Amino acid sequence: MEYAIETENLTKKFGDFFAVNNLDLRIKKGEIFGLLGPNGAGKTTTINILIGLSLPSSGTAKIAGLDVTKHSVEIKKSLGIAAQDAYFDHHLSLKDNLFYHGLLYGLPRKELKKRVDTALQWSKLEKYRNKKFQQLMNYFLGIPFGSVSLIVLLIIATAAFFSSLAVAISMALDNPYHLMVVTSLVVVPMSFFCGIFIPVTDLPNWAQPVIEAIPLTVAVQAARATALSTGSNPYLWQNMAYIIAFTIPVFLIGLHLFKKKVIT
Repeated sequence: MEYAIETENLTKKFGDFFAVNNLDLRIKKGEIFGLLGPNGAGKTTTINILIGLSLPSSGTAKIAGLDVTKHSVEIKKSLGIAAQDAYFDHHLSLKDNLFYHGLLYGLPRKELKKRVDTALQWSKLEKYRNKKFQQLMNYFLGIPFGSVSLIVLLIIATAAFFSSLAVAISMALDNPYHLMVVTSLVVVPMSFFCGIFIPVTDLPNWAQPVIEAIPLTVAVQAARATALSTGSNPYLWQNMAYIIAFTIPVFLIGLHLFKKKVIT
């Protein structure tokens, strides 16, 4: 049987250190395979060998029956990658980025031009073809530039609210050094009820009154609605005012208690 990926006694040494030690893999065509392991287990080294960026110290590695040490160019034509970061050149336009990556795969320029045009039309990004990657960040997120600034202000206002809340509660206690305890027992749990990690609709019914009372819930929902919409969020300023209305009195109470207990 010919495997999509096959390694036999694959070994990579750096001096006396074995980054990969006698690795045997048999991955069938169409199979989904996850290469997992702790830092230093040899995952990156193995991938680098398979894609031709590093040579093995011993053993063999094959992709689609081709030896990676002898047919690296042919193998690269059948490889693809989905990186966790966007590897776009910020100084190039969207069209030029696509053209550049096509050249890396050895596509003829005439054919490449047609493919770039087809890709832009298919993805409905034709009108952005000459915009640079930095200019496209907001378009990709679906966030108008003005709303981005408002979301940042919304996050800052929310952070100020929780900081003020933690200070106010800790100052109200007998020991003013309970700030970390208050943060752990009050502020952090709030983050689980506001919809950051789990949609509020998936939380139990008994938690709904708590969810609605937390100003952070408003901030999270406003930011999410703006990020997922194609236009501006008309309620963003209203949400901002809601957060500030909570923040100012809590801040003043915390400041008053702080002056009373610490300064005096």
